[in-house]
Amino acid sequence: MRKVGSLEGLYTLRDSRGRPDRVTFEKRIDTTAGVYWVQRQHCHYRDKRTPLMGWDHTKTNGSQRTESTADSPSEERKSDQSLTFNDPLWPMQWELFTQGDYSSGGFDLNVMPVWRNNITGRDVVVSIIDDGVDHTNKDLKKNYEALASFDLRASHGLSHDPMPVRDEENSHGTRCAGEVAMEANNSYCGVGIAFNARIGGIRLLGSTVTDAMEATALTYNFHFIDIYVCSWGPRDNGAEMDGPHRLTEQALQLGTHKGR
Repeated sequence: MRKVGSLEGLYTLRDSRGRPDRVTFEKRIDTTAGVYWVQRQHCHYRDKRTPLMGWDHTKTNGSQRTESTADSPSEERKSDQSLTFNDPLWPMQWELFTQGDYSSGGFDLNVMPVWRNNITGRDVVVSIIDDGVDHTNKDLKKNYEALASFDLRASHGLSHDPMPVRDEENSHGTRCAGEVAMEANNSYCGVGIAFNARIGGIRLLGSTVTDAMEATALTYNFHFIDIYVCSWGPRDNGAEMDGPHRLTEQALQLGTHKGR
């Protein structure tokens, strides 16, 4: 029997004996004194969210900011250009700051004024709930926070190491962690949007998950972690519709009312 994350009074029970008549077994539990709710956990799939491939960010039918940074930069935008980084992929990070050959006026997140006010993620703890985080990565190891990390797939024993399986299918969490907290000015790769934040990983994905597993991930060390990043969800195939189940809803409510 195991507690469901930080949710009070909720536990999962694994039937190690493999009883053939599970319905009867569940009814026995349901009628036990002090038990108010019983539900068999079912496995479901969660898909990782990835960028739209083949999209030309220089063209759009949507709205954008009124100024054209490519044609007539404002004084504020000019001052933004004084913030420089030696990371080789920084000039290509148009989503953070449009510049040079990769410019697409008005499409960046306008984060430079925030950075100029020394808001860079310092003292903020972020945990990536995903397929793991490679904390040995040169761009992540300085900002890695072990207390914001856990392995729900139990691949590394009691170490709670969120290290993913080293293949292309399980690099999504590490990529998300980099987008958040890549170290700046280390002459490597790019710059994270909160490059001074502490970053951890909760390894949840990699196979099917249950409602209890999602709830456990979303409440792990919730008095310490400020932000949980979940770049995944129900299968996005236009044929299925799903959302947070009962335990996950309670986890979200707990984080809203009592979290950081």
